[in-house]
Amino acid sequence: MKQIASRFTRTIIRFIERHTIIVGALFIYAYYLVLALDLYEHQKEKQELLTLFLQFDSLLLMWGVIFVFVQLQKYRKERKDGEHQQRNLLHRFQEQQLQLSSLDDISDMLNDRINNPLSVISLSAGSLRGRTNRDSNLADEVDKIESALKRVQEVMMGIQSYHTKKIIKLSRQMMEEGNTSEPRLSP
Repeated sequence: MKQIASRFTRTIIRFIERHTIIVGALFIYAYYLVLALDLYEHQKEKQELLTLFLQFDSLLLMWGVIFVFVQLQKYRKERKDGEHQQRNLLHRFQEQQLQLSSLDDISDMLNDRINNPLSVISLSAGSLRGRTNRDSNLADEVDKIESALKRVQEVMMGIQSYHTKKIIKLSRQMMEEGNTSEPRLSP
């Protein structure tokens, strides 16, 4: 029973939030109906102009109260939307920090696992070049090794540069757009 009452209350509150102006107008016109019925019932009695004015003056007061209520509902909705946008931006910021951390890990891995062996190969190729003054076949092989090393190093730098540029682009996009879209890094 308690759950039914709670669900009914939430439904009414959601209806009032969505249709604040309609609910306010219903209250005003219900009050106006009661006021008109009261005047009709007492029409034979002579009423002073001040009494009639005070009765309709309360109707104006009702309009004012409903206007304030509508404005409060708008403010509450805007505040709720703002909080949602802040949470969303915070989530995206944390996601970006995770991506930056992953980029650092990838960069460290590339340096340890690939660039260091490439450096050893490059030094060995340079050492071989110094010994190959007489043997042109060996010099050609060392040139091939150095050329391949240069290409691999360029690819590694390109990969690191690409991921860094993606993170920078994502950061700029988040700063420019605020919270209007969900940019994602693509592989």
